[in-house]
Amino acid sequence: MDTTTSSISSPLPSSMVNVNVDWHPFEFSFEREFRWEQWGPSLYIAFPAAVAISLFYVAAVFGGQRFMSKRKAFDLSGALIYWNGFLTVLSWIMALRLVPAMIARIRHWSFEKTICDQSFSDGTTGFWVLIFTASKVPELIDTAFLVLRKRTVILLHWYHHFSVLLYNWYAYSVRMPAGLWFSAMNSFVHAFMYLYYFQTARGKKPSWNIFLTLTQIAQMVVGSYLTARDLLSEHCAPLSSTYTGVIMYFSYFLLFVHLFYEMYIKTGGKSSRRGPKSKPAPPVIIDASSITTPTPTTTTTTTCTNDTTCNNNDTTKKDL
Repeated sequence: MDTTTSSISSPLPSSMVNVNVDWHPFEFSFEREFRWEQWGPSLYIAFPAAVAISLFYVAAVFGGQRFMSKRKAFDLSGALIYWNGFLTVLSWIMALRLVPAMIARIRHWSFEKTICDQSFSDGTTGFWVLIFTASKVPELIDTAFLVLRKRTVILLHWYHHFSVLLYNWYAYSVRMPAGLWFSAMNSFVHAFMYLYYFQTARGKKPSWNIFLTLTQIAQMVVGSYLTARDLLSEHCAPLSSTYTGVIMYFSYFLLFVHLFYEMYIKTGGKSSRRGPKSKPAPPVIIDASSITTPTPTTTTTTTCTNDTTCNNNDTTKKDL
């Protein structure tokens, strides 16, 4: 095993480590010179901090909703535009750095090697995998928008944020070989999803919502397969991260399929909770992040089902 491979990672054949075929049209020196050892071991030691953040997050979700129950909702229309815009730009940068690297590996390597190689964690690709991992902390702010706007945060929303932060932190710290698959897929979906919500916040809602939903479900299918494949045959990753990955991805898949059925099949894409004169409910864009239902504050009730915030408006407010 190569000496640069983490001692806390599962052993890999020497032919499957530090063989980098990533393709990047240009690289900055700080990207090219990045090494996993600069952050990986420290994040492993600091994993209790991730647990603390996640537990505080859950407490804040329920405590925040209780605090806001007798208070007026905040109008955060402007902030929503900037927040979604920021996440759109960040997600596109991550996708443009990670997806080409993933494609290059699929083209040049066997499938087994793409899920058993750890070289992605160094260099330009590795730098952006670290940024992807770190982005799960500020993404918790998504929930703050929902709580402050008095939208009810359902299980799928807070469960995702809670679990994905812990999983990504741990998986990065043990240099999970399939980490590039997860990072590339999720950043790709986020790039289009946050663009959708940025445009919606600006009052220019796109019409391709169902395709994003299907893409997200596909992501869960691939994630479930990758983790199950490693668990049953490849044995490249630590069992702790593999077992957790199987449970996490499959639970997301079940929840998303159920929601897809409720929103697109059972009701034909129309929410049964809307009043007779209400505007169309926003489409279900599923990023394993937030599916919400707003608390009625007027005679019109809407259904909020977005990843970051509820960008729809009731009849008393101007469209974002």
